[in-house]
Amino acid sequence: NTFLDSLSQRRHAEGLPALSINWGPWAEAGMAANLPEADQRRMVEQGITTLTPVQGLDLFEALLSDQTAQVAVLPIDWGRFARQFPTERQPSLFRDLFRRAAPPAIAPAVNNVIARLESTPANRKRALLIGLSQELARHVLALDAARIIDPRQPLQELGLDSLMAVELRNSLSSAVERSLPATMLFDYPTLDALADFLLRELVLGAAPADLQPTKSAAEQQRNQMIDELAQLSDEDAEALLLAELENRHP
Repeated sequence: NTFLDSLSQRRHAEGLPALSINWGPWAEAGMAANLPEADQRRMVEQGITTLTPVQGLDLFEALLSDQTAQVAVLPIDWGRFARQFPTERQPSLFRDLFRRAAPPAIAPAVNNVIARLESTPANRKRALLIGLSQELARHVLALDAARIIDPRQPLQELGLDSLMAVELRNSLSSAVERSLPATMLFDYPTLDALADFLLRELVLGAAPADLQPTKSAAEQQRNQMIDELAQLSDEDAEALLLAELENRHP
């Protein structure tokens, strides 16, 4: 794909005709049509829909008379798509499109989380955070709305892959209006552990004694790796997390 884009750009620079079309997903044929149903549903929930063959061919015909070297064609709901990214980490490539898009309605379970935490009694705050994490995890995993996730079960056992881990982390970041670590789902793989982490970050400010992990040699080695990750940019840390998750769960 990159070669075709570059070839088209080069030919245009030399005054020669060329057109490289970066197609979004097509319905009824192609890679997107062959995705599992859960993946197709998740794609739609992210704001990405499909082109029918008729739409694609009509657009192709129209673009043949265009003088552009390269163009992307995909139907997308930018407001819904923007929800995947914390506000402070929205890709600059899309930022103007996000600003012009109308934001979609936010489900009550993830609306005004910080305000709800402040008004919730101390002994109920953790349950609120488990409920929030459960709602978002069900959404990312494309589980039935009535499905109750065991708070002690690792989410990877339910099908959480590396891309879903990033999506869940971004959804939680947006919900709590705070940037969360790229390694979060690696360090806190269950809803119980995730709620404890969020409680510490959002409410307690420091880990109480019963939340401090016992540091075995393996954990000390992992913590050293996390310290090294902390020195990286968010983008580099996220890339390393993806590679680690892929290696552990190919």
